[in-house]
Amino acid sequence: ALSLLSLVVLIACGEEETKKTQAPQQSPKQQQQTTVQQIAVGKDAPDFTLQSMDGKEVKLSDYKGKKVYLKFWASWCGPCKKSMPELMELAAKPDRDFEILSVIAPGIQGEKTVEQFPQWFQDQGYKDIPVLYDTKGTTFQAYQIRSIPTEYLIDSQGKIGKIQFGVISNEDAEAAFKEMASSAENQMKLLGNNITATLRPLGKEILKQISSAAQSINKAFDNGNAQESLKTIGALII
Repeated sequence: ALSLLSLVVLIACGEEETKKTQAPQQSPKQQQQTTVQQIAVGKDAPDFTLQSMDGKEVKLSDYKGKKVYLKFWASWCGPCKKSMPELMELAAKPDRDFEILSVIAPGIQGEKTVEQFPQWFQDQGYKDIPVLYDTKGTTFQAYQIRSIPTEYLIDSQGKIGKIQFGVISNEDAEAAFKEMASSAENQMKLLGNNITATLRPLGKEILKQISSAAQSINKAFDNGNAQESLKTIGALII
């Protein structure tokens, strides 16, 4: 487990949030793999299936259609712990339009075990924050976590909307989600306008053809040529 997570070493959080250490030097092969699997804003958030602290199986893909605030943290990380009360305030907001999930790596690099963590979490007075167990470190690796806390804000289509290295304030998180909603709305309006612009000339052409056909039908009937009228109607239907 340690070797698996070595590519995305968790930062030894100090008392200052901005103090971060870099991941260890990677081999050329590892660098190539990291480049191929690189994730960024605008790309799909890697899916995962993890067990929650209350024993439920949680899949990120189950939240498709909803926005997700995803936090990677650790019980030994000072800035992480300092940020939890503010995050609980965010979780308690009744008008919140996004889900909150947090991920830890039990038993890896000094993190508490699955057995130890729930009691510690309760002793801190933490609540309303779902905690997921990444026992193999694969989700930390998939999201290329090199420092903690790191937050991913994911839009309702499962795309990464924002990546925050270090603690993100509630105000900034909410602003980012609103921006995503505004962007999605603008994209839908643009799509609608494009569709309208595409169909409008087609509609005019269709109406023109119908009008012309109707005139031909009327003329044929006026001349007593029912067969010609039927041919015109058939051509119009086809």
